[in-house]
Amino acid sequence: MKKFYYLDDNEQKGPVSIDELKSVGLRSDSLVWTEGLDKWTPVREIEELRIILMTPPPPTPSYKHKKSSNRYLIALGVILGLSLIIYGSILISTMEDNEYQTGQVEKELETREVEESKSIFSKIELVAMKTGYYEYKDLNSLQVLYQPMVILKFKNISNNQLSERIEMKAVFIRNDEEKSNVSKYFQSSFVSPLQSGLSRQIYLQSSVGWTSYASIEKSDYICQIYIDNELYKTVNITNRLLTFNLIQDNDRNLDFDINETNFSSVSERETTNNASYSESQLISENGVDIFRLGERIPFNTTKYTIKKETEKCTGDCEGVEEFIVYGVYEKEERILVISLGYDSDGKPNTDKIGTITVLSNKFKTKEGVGVGSSIEDFVRTYPDFSIWYTYISERYIIETELYRRFQFELDESDCLIEVEFESYLKLSDFRRNSKIKEIAILNLK
Repeated sequence: MKKFYYLDDNEQKGPVSIDELKSVGLRSDSLVWTEGLDKWTPVREIEELRIILMTPPPPTPSYKHKKSSNRYLIALGVILGLSLIIYGSILISTMEDNEYQTGQVEKELETREVEESKSIFSKIELVAMKTGYYEYKDLNSLQVLYQPMVILKFKNISNNQLSERIEMKAVFIRNDEEKSNVSKYFQSSFVSPLQSGLSRQIYLQSSVGWTSYASIEKSDYICQIYIDNELYKTVNITNRLLTFNLIQDNDRNLDFDINETNFSSVSERETTNNASYSESQLISENGVDIFRLGERIPFNTTKYTIKKETEKCTGDCEGVEEFIVYGVYEKEERILVISLGYDSDGKPNTDKIGTITVLSNKFKTKEGVGVGSSIEDFVRTYPDFSIWYTYISERYIIETELYRRFQFELDESDCLIEVEFESYLKLSDFRRNSKIKEIAILNLK
């Protein structure tokens, strides 16, 4: 059975059946939409809905049969007279209504012509944007591909609904060479019209990407965004992992957000905690103490003991059971783990540091956050936090935009909900006083 949507004081309601529409109280100029219509349409223009506008005739007058033919003729004359009066009133009312509706239609057509003559750029406004590399996994080959992606959120700022076809295209470029392009319809006849004042998202994802996560650290993709074949914006693809192809309501990791809270400077956030640490204790985006990302491991140090070790792979390891790491020890305590970097082809680089994992609470950020800090301490220190889970490595990560290279890992046993796929999580999904168990510093741009 066909279902209809209708507007009640500019609020979309439905779907409902034709029988249910009868009790809604629609007028002839009320707007409805159903599958097969390319725009919201007045009820009077839809043949199958005209029945709900028909007013039932008055009840048939009853009268007693009189033997007298004169009385019968008089009664018949009265009935005919009343009928003519009622019919005349209806005719006049209908003509007035038609005149009013004709005026409304003409006014609506004039408004529509003015709106359609405007450029699409005057009808929609970009209110949020996010870029990065989406972690795509082929279920047949189990191959993981990190694909450049841009997510856009537009708002209808015109006075009318958007029903015309709007095409958006992304061209992904690296080293001045087009690697791929993709087109999608933001609005079409297959999509319900976007009402005035409301927003809608669209994501554009490259078909070309990296097979190794470490490879995106040297990636320098840009994206040209076209709307109806006209260049709208050119953006850089941020070197970060995207686990969702939508912008979430609590998403703080945006490249652009019209409602974003801006700090006057980074130092305003850095001074929220007045902790003071020596240079050797600080965790920075370059590394920890004498261990620096992108540099060789200092095997000749006398300050620490460095041991070549193997670790078992957890999560989706694509057939790799274990890999080589270097454990850093202070006396008998294992305080750091160093993994080697990868070159642009995703092959291990045997003499450069790619990732540093902090295991000891002796190392802290400038704000005093480190291993053992509670999730509440993190949120108070970095109010722009985001929490997410990745099934590839089966880890629960809390992050801040202040340190884009850092991944603060939470203990999976502290998560109160069951998670199977990539997803963003809330603070309430974790036990109170959950602790950071380790911090990974990635060699990303």
